Amino acid sequence: MTVAFPAFLDTCVLYPAYLCDTLLRLAEASAYRPLWSADVLAELWRNVIERGIPPKRVDRRPAHMTRSFPDALVTGCESLIDGMTNHPKDRHVLTAAVRANAEVNVTFIEPAEYRAVLGDEHVKAQAPASCSASEALYRSVNWSKKSSPRSETEAAK
Repeated sequence: MTVAFPAFLDTCVLYPAYLCDTLLRLAEASAYRPLWSADVLAELWRNVIERGIPPKRVDRRPAHMTRSFPDALVTGCESLIDGMTNHPKDRHVLTAAVRANAEVNVTFIEPAEYRAVLGDEHVKAQAPASCSASEALYRSVNWSKKSSPRSETEAAK
């Protein structure tokens, strides 16, 4: 049995509903193993509430995510936060990705910021459109660009 590669999902890629849905469908297809932290889910919840969505409705997404992927929650990374030198608002994301031994952090944050903190041998930052998980899905379900509902470029917008 092959274990899918671990990928940490940043709040910014879970926020747009279409992108969150796409990423989670990729995970359901075993294209990768999704990871997130309680801080990421809390940030997601706050950001969606700020858009004016009722809290009861907002609660459904993180609840469904944790039910569908019970091993995705990364814990025990708080002690690493102070050792990170990236932007303070993003430290919780990078520490959780490091703690989980994620191969990639799916984010819109510039990869150069991660390389400056960790070098090239640790977690790689990748935008969703260039993420290996999306490539794996296209291969696994034999979609062609012509038959897919939207191209990767359109989906990333």
